[in-house]
Amino acid sequence: MTAIKQVSVTSAQHMKSLAGYLDRSSNKHDALDLDSRNLNDPENWRRTQRFGGKCFVLMGIAVAAFGLAGPYLTDAAVAAAISVVCLGGCIAMYAYSYLLFVGKIR
Repeated sequence: MTAIKQVSVTSAQHMKSLAGYLDRSSNKHDALDLDSRNLNDPENWRRTQRFGGKCFVLMGIAVAAFGLAGPYLTDAAVAAAISVVCLGGCIAMYAYSYLLFVGKIR
């Protein structure tokens, strides 16, 4: 059996097992015991996407600024700063979405 065929057979088996899991879950997330309707709240998605758009614009400006400051800083400092900006923005988006979900932000 070729490698490509093996991957497609394995992927099909994984999809079947995933479909079986989703059928048994009955609108409950097993790990968190949360109602899946709350996870699909359109207002949460809209507000998270708007906040995420602003975060990505700010992250892009910061990355560009560190890129332009690259000749004056060490490579390690630029890499660390870009990593902190990107990870910080992603964590902020997750935190905002979670706080919307649990109702801490109205």
